[in-house]
Amino acid sequence: MPDEGLEEYVRDQLAKGEKVEKIRKNLLNKGYPAEKVDKAINFATAREPGSSPVLETLHQRRTRRAQERAKEEDLVPKKISFFKKLSLVIRKPSIFFEIMKHEPGTAKAILYFVTFSIIILLLQI
Repeated sequence: MPDEGLEEYVRDQLAKGEKVEKIRKNLLNKGYPAEKVDKAINFATAREPGSSPVLETLHQRRTRRAQERAKEEDLVPKKISFFKKLSLVIRKPSIFFEIMKHEPGTAKAILYFVTFSIIILLLQI
């Protein structure tokens, strides 16, 4: 059975619209033991003691980010010009390498790497 004061505090904060993660962090910063905080959160949110709402929200956040990445991949055009690739390698290298990963053969990737390296070296001079 959790501390009734903690459980009431958690319910009040949830009613105000605070997130579970923030409530947990605030209570831990105030010096409450993690076990008591978790029990109070579990009782206040009517969950089983074995499940943690913090982990569930982290899972939801990871799922949302994965969906956003999938949408970004759908927005990437299949064929883009050399100069567009040049701008991508400078501004957003992760997207550039994703595009290059899907292009057939490694010869093009090596050619682009050498070309971009020379251009970058010339820009530094």
